[in-house]
Amino acid sequence: MTADGLFAITAYFNPVGRGRRLANYREFRKRLTVPLVAVELAFGDRFELTHDDADILIQVRDGALLWQKERLLALALAALPSAARTIAWLDSDIVFTRPDWADAAGRLLDDAPIIQLFRHVHYMPASLPVAAAAIGAAELRRTSLAAAVGGGVDPIDCFGAGNEHTWGEYTPGFAWAARRDVLAAHGLYDACIIGGGGRAIAAAAYGHIDHVVRFQRMHPAEAAHFAAWAEPFSAAVAGRVGFLDTDILHLWHGDLASRAYFERHRDFAPFAFDPTRDIAIGADGAWVWNSHRPALHDHVRGYFESREFD
Repeated sequence: MTADGLFAITAYFNPVGRGRRLANYREFRKRLTVPLVAVELAFGDRFELTHDDADILIQVRDGALLWQKERLLALALAALPSAARTIAWLDSDIVFTRPDWADAAGRLLDDAPIIQLFRHVHYMPASLPVAAAAIGAAELRRTSLAAAVGGGVDPIDCFGAGNEHTWGEYTPGFAWAARRDVLAAHGLYDACIIGGGGRAIAAAAYGHIDHVVRFQRMHPAEAAHFAAWAEPFSAAVAGRVGFLDTDILHLWHGDLASRAYFERHRDFAPFAFDPTRDIAIGADGAWVWNSHRPALHDHVRGYFESREFD
């Protein structure tokens, strides 16, 4: 299998209107070499993307201020043409450094149902113009989870490598690809409304469902909802996860510490979030609140408003 038939999907939402996100997206789009389906969720009156920003652009308004990424990716999956045989889901603030990455990914997907699309990610500094992004300018480098596991590290050791005081050496996020049949059958888990969907999906691929429940401090109803998706997905993947031997660049959009990747789950846990009760799919396909719990809604809104993007 080659790049023929590989489509990329991405989600774009800019809940507090930070200017750097749009600049990052445009650089991502400019350097991307495969067809792109993008879904934008607008929280105000104006959309930021135009039809030049994707091969297929879907724009929706009806959504609550919470983590919508995987929910929007579900809309992108549904909009893919029949020609799409393999699908890459990408953060819209990355750049590939290998020109033939898509061809190489297609070949890897002949042997593995799902792959992480890089070995190392290089974090660009805040002062660097997005057009100047390059490996030599990086201020931090991390290794992909799949590359670490491919090199002999136990997956659970990768997931446990960081804590609230230090960033882990390994990352489960940024860029993945899978065969279409896998995503058609299972989709991507989309109910991590405070964030963390990337870790949840990656851990399920390796069969470490309990890790997600513990790390995200899931309420029993939330844990059951996650397991209902994760168990069949995990069985289908069966730990057959590959990685692409290339590097990517991560375009700066805020200090890592302000994202509170560890603290957010600790602070969210007391609300006993129940995806079957607290959220529902709205008219445009995004998550909306489905319960009258103002304290929960305010907490989630406050988390996103506190993140310092630029």
